[in-house]
Amino acid sequence: MSVEVSNFAHELGLKVSFFPADGSRADLDYLLNFIGEANEKGHIDSVTLVDTFGVLSPEGAAHRVHAIRNRFPGLPVECHKR
Repeated sequence: MSVEVSNFAHELGLKVSFFPADGSRADLDYLLNFIGEANEKGHIDSVTLVDTFGVLSPEGAAHRVHAIRNRFPGLPVECHKR
């Protein structure tokens, strides 16, 4: 669904920020693979690290942002905190 929706939004001329809900609590490898599939098959202009429960520490956020940026160079990373 993420692939279809991101491609459709891009076709409409919209910027797409991929917003994997609870990505801050997901297994890191799972999160990176999930972003990768959406990025390869869909259209993503940025990815947002989401912390809906407010449990992500500054160190944990830095670690996840670093991992995302290493795997997807050039893809902007945003943060959303509840």
